[in-house]
Amino acid sequence: MRRRLLSLASHYAASAAWSCVDARQRDRARVHLNDALRMAGMAQDPMAQLRVWNSTAMLAHQRHEYGEGLAASQAAQATTAARRDPLFASLAHARTAIGHASCGDRKSALRSVGYVESAALAKADPTARRPPWIALYGPAELAALTAIVH
Repeated sequence: MRRRLLSLASHYAASAAWSCVDARQRDRARVHLNDALRMAGMAQDPMAQLRVWNSTAMLAHQRHEYGEGLAASQAAQATTAARRDPLFASLAHARTAIGHASCGDRKSALRSVGYVESAALAKADPTARRPPWIALYGPAELAALTAIVH
């Protein structure tokens, strides 16, 4: 029960972080994401961990903290959720591609995009039950992320 409550609190904190991003309160968003990551770890919830690392990578990119964004996206890749579900792996690799591109490493960025396009997204089961926060990610979002990389 404790782990479920921590998981729920982690997801709420991640949602609060994005409310702060929308309000252009990026420092406050970082605090919420740090709290969300701590709770996701205590909950031992790989889905919450992936969500928070993904959000951390996005926030870091917006703050022009590209090294942190790259590290967060690589942490997202290492989560159990990304290793088990090709859709989540695809998202993590897409964020990593953006991180590499932002750091000026074109070769690694293109390698990450190639992995996403050829392997991960194609293997994802579109009928699998997933949390609502991932619903917007698919081929169209990948095309947008690929454009950012290029």
